[in-house]
Amino acid sequence: MQELYHYRKLIDDSLGKYLTAKEPKNLYEPISYFLNIGGKRIRPVLVLMGYRMFHQQIEHAISQAIAIELFHNFTLVHDDIMDSAEVRRGQTTVHKKWNEPIAILSGDLLLIKAYDHLCDAPSSVLSPILDSFSKMAVEVCEGQQMDMDFENVASIHEDNYIEMIRKKTAVLIGAAIQIGALRAGAGLTEASLLYEFGVNLGLAFQMLDDYLDVYGQPEKTGKMQGGDIVAGKKTLLYLHCLHHASESARNELRKIYDKNSIMSDSDRIRLAKDLFISTGSDIYLKSKAEDFYRISVNLLKSSEFSGTQIKPLLELAEMLMGRDF
Repeated sequence: MQELYHYRKLIDDSLGKYLTAKEPKNLYEPISYFLNIGGKRIRPVLVLMGYRMFHQQIEHAISQAIAIELFHNFTLVHDDIMDSAEVRRGQTTVHKKWNEPIAILSGDLLLIKAYDHLCDAPSSVLSPILDSFSKMAVEVCEGQQMDMDFENVASIHEDNYIEMIRKKTAVLIGAAIQIGALRAGAGLTEASLLYEFGVNLGLAFQMLDDYLDVYGQPEKTGKMQGGDIVAGKKTLLYLHCLHHASESARNELRKIYDKNSIMSDSDRIRLAKDLFISTGSDIYLKSKAEDFYRISVNLLKSSEFSGTQIKPLLELAEMLMGRDF
């Protein structure tokens, strides 16, 4: 998808100014380091794609694309602290390479700069852009808190899990394309439909991410295999397994997810994977991801947008769902 690489280059070039030395070094170097270790840049790309559906000059939306990428990285820096994660994108996390106070402050600055870039827009479109961004930011915080709360309960309902990942992950993807469309002057109805497309794609994306966390190859995912199991995260794999396993298997699963367990991380991961496969939880998770993917695609296909307008989004959605295992 040649268009995608063009968008990524525009974003990377615009992020270049954050990769130069500034003072104080302990504030700016972590930002430069974290932005420089890459990432898929899917969210800022979606901003540009949302804009491109209505106008050709995607450079006009680059500030909003950068805002979304800076916000996303802010959440990752802070999430890594809360999760005590040591690796992100195959590299040492900011709080491990420096320390937690530096990581917190660098993350804060990323958020402030995100709002700076977001506001670089004509006054005629600024209000709906700010409304979309602020609503999304609040929901991301709510989703993160829900995620942490779920770690301390034995079981949660599948609907609660879906609502958590909707807020923590999917609304950012939805807001990205919505903000791109709003920057182009799209009407609220058109922008809202694109938001719903992005949210459903985001749900599929996160469910596939949960699958890859357990069954993906670390050299491709950039994360430790089974990190969610070690962290005690109640993904849909865990929830489905808990409700479909025998009583003895459920007790074993609870022990595996007990942070005070004396078993090694490698044993916990191995045993959990076996339980997931025995209950068909791995297949169920992939099927749910496919369901949300189809919802997102059908939203576009049944809309009044032309085939030419939606083609790049459909190609991107297909690419995201075909990620390597």
